Amino acid sequence: MMLLSSAFLMLRLGPASGSFPRPLSPEEERKYVDLWLAGDIEARNVLIEHNLRLVAHIIKKYYTQADDADDLISIGTIGLIKGINTYRPEKGVRLATYASRCCENEILMYFRALKKSSGDISLSESIDVDGDGNTLSLMDIISQEDDMAERIGEITVKEFTRCLVIRMHMVNALDVTAFNALENLYDECAKKGIRVIFSHVNEQPMHVMEHAGFVDKVGRENFCRHIQDAIALAAQSTGEQAG
Repeated sequence: MMLLSSAFLMLRLGPASGSFPRPLSPEEERKYVDLWLAGDIEARNVLIEHNLRLVAHIIKKYYTQADDADDLISIGTIGLIKGINTYRPEKGVRLATYASRCCENEILMYFRALKKSSGDISLSESIDVDGDGNTLSLMDIISQEDDMAERIGEITVKEFTRCLVIRMHMVNALDVTAFNALENLYDECAKKGIRVIFSHVNEQPMHVMEHAGFVDKVGRENFCRHIQDAIALAAQSTGEQAG
């Protein structure tokens, strides 16, 4: 508990004061990992302290709009500690990569816990059909599933779909893996001439999308605040295509 409190304080002060410990060199990291695996607690503490900047980076990159930044720092630090505790170099994954993923997972678990209801990802609820049988489909993404990226990757869009509305009102956090899956889905739709419209994208996912240039790629006009506006825009789009 003392270690977590110290790490949390250092993380809060670090960006302003420049007090983050420098990253370890590959040789130093291997040394302290070996010592920690042999049971040296002080070596574990060194690994945690010298990787605190990972937590700051993740929060700054993906959660800058969050109101509960202090909670996220604490939770992200817990994820870092879990990552150090369970890291095994023989798996061939870099410590920074593994620890970052543990931080992200811990934060996403926190966001899921804020939601009282569980959910999943469902696709292609047909909400309109034009005279030629082309559909306007609604895809609802709910962020509680651990395998959100995998589920998005499994989605196939029907050939007769002309417009896809993606509602994201339940997605408070979008990590890199889920974002890549979402971008792949958009690229697939674009190849098929399917217009994609996003509804109610929350602050953190929107920040990720803007930072990656995805909003400009899709077109800012295809982002609507309310589902009613998105459906109206989609209906207008299918009408224009039919005409």
